[in-house]
Amino acid sequence: MTNNQKIQQLRNRMKQQQIDAYIIPSADPHQSEYVADHWQGRSWFSGFTGSTGNVIITADFAGLWTDSRYFLQAEEELKDSEMQLVKLKIPHSNEHIDWIFDTLTDSARVGFDAKLFSVATIRTLKFTFLDKNIVLVDNLDFVSEIWTDRPETPMYKAVEHDLKYAGESRNDKLSKIRKLMTAKNANYHLIPTLDDIAWLFNIRGKDITNSPLTVSFAVVSTEKAFLFIADQKLDKTLINKLETENIEVRAYSSIYDFLQTLTSNDKILLSPNTTNLSLYNAIPKHTKTLESITLSTPLKARKNETEITHIRQTMAKDGAALVRFLKWLEETIGKEKITELSAAAKLRGFRAEQEGFMDESFAPISSYNAHGAIIHYSPNDASDIELHADGIYLID
Repeated sequence: MTNNQKIQQLRNRMKQQQIDAYIIPSADPHQSEYVADHWQGRSWFSGFTGSTGNVIITADFAGLWTDSRYFLQAEEELKDSEMQLVKLKIPHSNEHIDWIFDTLTDSARVGFDAKLFSVATIRTLKFTFLDKNIVLVDNLDFVSEIWTDRPETPMYKAVEHDLKYAGESRNDKLSKIRKLMTAKNANYHLIPTLDDIAWLFNIRGKDITNSPLTVSFAVVSTEKAFLFIADQKLDKTLINKLETENIEVRAYSSIYDFLQTLTSNDKILLSPNTTNLSLYNAIPKHTKTLESITLSTPLKARKNETEITHIRQTMAKDGAALVRFLKWLEETIGKEKITELSAAAKLRGFRAEQEGFMDESFAPISSYNAHGAIIHYSPNDASDIELHADGIYLID
């Protein structure tokens, strides 16, 4: 299916539901910066593969908003479709929201998938659209209806992050969280962000490329903790270990049913910046919601001595791998064919020889000469070029 055909199918659904504009963000239900293939809806729909951007479709316009890191890439990837590149002037700007307000008429209807938008973003939309009485319709997952061969949600095995690396047990971390909850008069704390869950429960995964994360939700109460994750991701030994530590493992999707059981006596603390609207709407109206930054976020930002030691060891190992690569490149260039892809693979190989290696932190930026001017350039089979002794080579 071409991108133009996808746009037309989306417009057909918009017409059926009387939707004047539809938004497709770069997001997952956890408000992650990088998302698993299952949630690459914006990329699949538009053809633009950069890490950030927003698509807006109306009856007569299809646009992708992204920032200056991706202008050259977006122009190349969108050139054969109706989709137009709209250049953001400021990387953190919400100019697509302003465009919707300026373009749509009074009482227009804007559709989106509530699982992909944070509570804070929806509040911004409502405030911006107030003067025109623009209606938000939040239960429309048109992309799933069109994307018939959509990848399944990732099911990689999660593993325990050993105490010798974490430096602090799950129970100790949960105790700190509960003290902060008590100070804020909350008996539940919702944690939807994958990096916070990985830190809090000392688990690691590989559901997202180059990130040691596993798709899950968590809720901490004053009495116990709940980890919402596909049970096939955890082996029985780890499940039993979690349960002996008063951490109950539940099905990933059951988070919504769980929230609906909260009572009028409960007070749940959450972050509007990282809680998606669908989760928020699942909380009963009679349950009091308290708002704060996710409590684990500042705790995990302050590294303990074990973590600091391992960071230093990691940097030493990585530095050694890089020096080996630079020596190899200097001695080999011109003697055998080296390309952007093969050079990046060679560097990864040197890193992989180091004890404890798991993965690189992002796809390598391996760019020769003109490619070095493309921000966030990452070579592929089509763009890969050979390196020569003259010129500039950028490796990041």
